[in-house]
Amino acid sequence: MRFFPVALVLLCLCAGAADKKKKPPDIQVLEIKARRDGSLVTIDGRLRATGEKPISRLVLSFDFLASGHSVIVTKKAGIDEDTLQTGDEAPFHVETNCPPKAIEIGVNAFKNGNVELSVENPGPYPIVD
Repeated sequence: MRFFPVALVLLCLCAGAADKKKKPPDIQVLEIKARRDGSLVTIDGRLRATGEKPISRLVLSFDFLASGHSVIVTKKAGIDEDTLQTGDEAPFHVETNCPPKAIEIGVNAFKNGNVELSVENPGPYPIVD
């Protein structure tokens, strides 16, 4: 007899937790192009801060992927802006060595160099010749 009211309360609590709004991603990749130039790759793009808090010292991390989406190597690069407020857009330009078997890149982001952020539209994006 006691089990039924307890179960009902737990069911209501679980239903209430499911109704809560999901937190928006911290960063949204708006556009990105990766071009191979010999042994280098140039990555140009634009992103928007979409999180609830400002982002200080944003660092982008690019996973270079082989066929089958296996990560070959990861390269990091900072952006020029010190702090991004919600809604701010920022361009980025990265030039780095490109592993020969890499055909795509994926994007990750970190604030203050080590706190991982959630990214909307992380890829993978093709590396074109």
